[in-house]
Amino acid sequence: MSAALLGDAASVSALVASLRRRAGDLELRADESDAAHAAAAVGWTGRVAVGHRRRVDAVTATSRGAAARMRELADALDDFAAALGEAQHDLRRASDEARSHGLVVQDGQVLPGWGISGEADGSADAERAETAERLGRRLQRTAVLLERRRAALAHRADEVSRWLP
Repeated sequence: MSAALLGDAASVSALVASLRRRAGDLELRADESDAAHAAAAVGWTGRVAVGHRRRVDAVTATSRGAAARMRELADALDDFAAALGEAQHDLRRASDEARSHGLVVQDGQVLPGWGISGEADGSADAERAETAERLGRRLQRTAVLLERRRAALAHRADEVSRWLP
């Protein structure tokens, strides 16, 4: 099997898990900051205290926002990993079907296999050509759908990166 289908769904899923873990860590630290901030607020008044509280509130809000963006990106990556896994499965099925008809999938195209594929038979050749065309359309559709998912993921990642300082 050889086709232009780049990516590894398991690696993308590992990145998703890492992003979600880090987002949880960031929210935990924001909660700890809120608790420490509340404990320090008792009896601490004045201009310096107010300035400190405002800065801590800003950092905490930014941390929570970053964690939310990380989760959004993780969700988008998770969707892409699922689509990539489905595309890889579809490619394997198409390759298996091609092989059963004496065809091979190479560089995203369905081509006649090498060697003797049986007796000269016009109807078998026509059926093989029809199968190659049908599988070629299927592979093209899979590649287009995956590229759309990849473009949507890139757009989402760009939105997240613009949000981050």
